[in-house]
Amino acid sequence: MGLRESSLGRRYYAWLDTLLLPGLTRLGISPQALSWTGMGVALAVPLGFALHPLAGLGLMLASGLFDSLDGLLARRTGRATPAGALLDSTLDRVSDTAYLLGFWVLFLGRADLAPASAVFLMAATTTPLISYVKARALTLAPDAHCAQGPMSREVRVIFLLFWALALGVLGASGTLLWVGLCVYTLLTLVTALRRLRAFDR
Repeated sequence: MGLRESSLGRRYYAWLDTLLLPGLTRLGISPQALSWTGMGVALAVPLGFALHPLAGLGLMLASGLFDSLDGLLARRTGRATPAGALLDSTLDRVSDTAYLLGFWVLFLGRADLAPASAVFLMAATTTPLISYVKARALTLAPDAHCAQGPMSREVRVIFLLFWALALGVLGASGTLLWVGLCVYTLLTLVTALRRLRAFDR
């Protein structure tokens, strides 16, 4: 069961459906507009982190809210299309990279910037691989079971939100920066490899 289908996920989407969706529907806002807005907010995340980790956290929360609403609005208004799903998935990959760049900004001016940049490059590679492996597997075998691994997109975003919160509250120490970066990179790599292995079976 994915995070969206969990009890917490169902309550979250029910809250969006009740409190925010009616207003968006009345205003005639399109799902695509929400998708583009979410990505635009995501692109500002590195600037937020340059000010303070909590500012980056706030922008990530706002971007994630738009990302949750676009698909929900499309389904509720009967405007869900393959083109919209492709746009949403594509913009999500851009947002993933923007989120990571926000944390990379916190390494600027530090002596360990070069090794951290190398690990961030790895994270920026493994993150889209998770979705790519699943998408490619489904084109090769539509009934493939390839959603294995701990770092689905919802979990990745939640991980980054808690990492940003910890950095904002406890301070952007080298230890906290490196622990978060290494754990994130390792888990995304494991997830991509597990999906590859699952398809191979």
